[in-house]
Amino acid sequence: MAVVYTVNGWSKLWPMKTRTIIMMLTPLIAGLVIGCSSAPKPNFSEKEAIAIARTYDQKSEKPAYCFDTKGRNPNDYDYTNFRHTASATFKSNGLWLVTAKSSYNYERSESPSTDSLWWRQHLEPPNNFPESQEYDCLYLVDDDTGKVRPN
Repeated sequence: MAVVYTVNGWSKLWPMKTRTIIMMLTPLIAGLVIGCSSAPKPNFSEKEAIAIARTYDQKSEKPAYCFDTKGRNPNDYDYTNFRHTASATFKSNGLWLVTAKSSYNYERSESPSTDSLWWRQHLEPPNNFPESQEYDCLYLVDDDTGKVRPN
């Protein structure tokens, strides 16, 4: 049994009880803080988020061609050296950040198709047309709804 004596009206055992209580409550409080502040778990996988962004880009009225793997005018141009990357990162705000990049080299085919949309719009091919093209895009995919916001 502990002997309690007082000095100027204060118990000598009180500081020891307070430290013990604080040390016992610290792991409990830390566990609650960590458990309550953890990031949400995603509904989609990385591949699914990329597929949603790809579908959005391909169905868009003005596609950004960030998922392009064929070239914009395969009848009129020979495309080479395709490079494509896509990745998705889940953020704590419940959004997927999808990055996509496509690039390639091209040159005019020997006999361009006169039926192609590009040829009908531009009767004369420009002389200073670039020999390579690069598309780089960011998309935000809402993990709850699957809706895409271009960035």
